[in-house]
Amino acid sequence: MLDNLFETEKNILLNHIDKDTMSHAYLFYGAGEDVLDKTILEFLKTLYCKNSKYYCDECEECIKINTNNNIDITHIYKDSASIKIKQIRDMQYKISLSSSEYKYNIFVIHNADTMTIESSNAFLKTLEEPVKDTIIILSSPSKEILLPTILSRCIHIKVNDNKVTLSLSDEEKNYILESLSNILKANNLNNVNISKKLTKDKNKVENYTLFIMKFFSDVLIYKESNLDMTFNDKSSDYMEYIKQVNKLVTKDKLQKIIDKILYINEMINYNANASLAFLDLFIYIGEDI
Repeated sequence: MLDNLFETEKNILLNHIDKDTMSHAYLFYGAGEDVLDKTILEFLKTLYCKNSKYYCDECEECIKINTNNNIDITHIYKDSASIKIKQIRDMQYKISLSSSEYKYNIFVIHNADTMTIESSNAFLKTLEEPVKDTIIILSSPSKEILLPTILSRCIHIKVNDNKVTLSLSDEEKNYILESLSNILKANNLNNVNISKKLTKDKNKVENYTLFIMKFFSDVLIYKESNLDMTFNDKSSDYMEYIKQVNKLVTKDKLQKIIDKILYINEMINYNANASLAFLDLFIYIGEDI
């Protein structure tokens, strides 16, 4: 039971349930979508089931959760390529009603990494003003894509899907950052060659996409704060590229680029040609939007 959780994370959740000290927000991250969804479902059954330390899968509460018939649990999925601000507003309205059959009102935001900037900012207000007996659960393959202000308000639950996580070398990161900077400066680059290089190793395509998303998200955070912030990537080169790109793009263009990356990632997940998808992205980044 809860087999995809590391012992530390499992004990955190069980302790919260046993002592009735549930947090108002949890972030499940570090695995693929299917594994994250399965783990969250098991956690919900563990929370509700009264017949077992974990869950029995036979009682009324377990069956309700398995069949998505528990009226206290609302699942929010991305609309097309992203989670829209309207979905967050609808969730906030439901939270304001604050009535439940059980003790908690629970909202599960699947693929929270696909929230638009508008959605993330609206959602942040919900985290900043938690409502009693309301629990929000986020899922994301990587936590680095989410705003630091969201991360700081969640209990982090790392999920293990038994896959090897491929990290990027400094050389790979610098190649991507230099390429993005040059594209925005309208330097004469061969976008086709860049796209082919980044998609040569299919196992790293998702890592490259997530890194590009993280970078532009950090640029947006830097632009909105006007401060020298500390990001997850602490290298001096990374910060210098953030400052460079910040001077080259407007806030509006950054938001559009981030939404485009979300769309591109969705297409790649649906087995679109990754090289053509990256090429489309780089052309879009270089355009006057």
